[in-house]
Amino acid sequence: MTFYKLCDKGNSCIDYGEGNDWETILCPKDENHQRAGKRITGLKIDLIFSRIVDFSWTTLSDIVVTDRVFKLFKEMGLTGYDVKPARIVSFSKKIMFEHEPTKFWEFIVTGQGGNAHIDSGIILQSK
Repeated sequence: MTFYKLCDKGNSCIDYGEGNDWETILCPKDENHQRAGKRITGLKIDLIFSRIVDFSWTTLSDIVVTDRVFKLFKEMGLTGYDVKPARIVSFSKKIMFEHEPTKFWEFIVTGQGGNAHIDSGIILQSK
């Protein structure tokens, strides 16, 4: 069995673009209290650096990967994830590209590493 460890080097070439929208969750005790829920639009991103990195994170922790990573994961048979297209809506005015930037994908983790061993003392509690 092969295991992979993905590391965040602290670099990101993207940020949220204009046009993302989230559901509104209202406080049951005070309707003036509210917060954002799940994003209800496809992920729209701005490229903020011309140096494209394979893994980027938005400020709210959405994971974005390049087309190269997505193709590599498919070739390697990696499972436990889903992808949705991430649309570039703007570039920073400072960015100049020699050619069209890569396609980006929102990377959504759907799998888990498995249940904890019985000896760990960790138990799954039902709701």
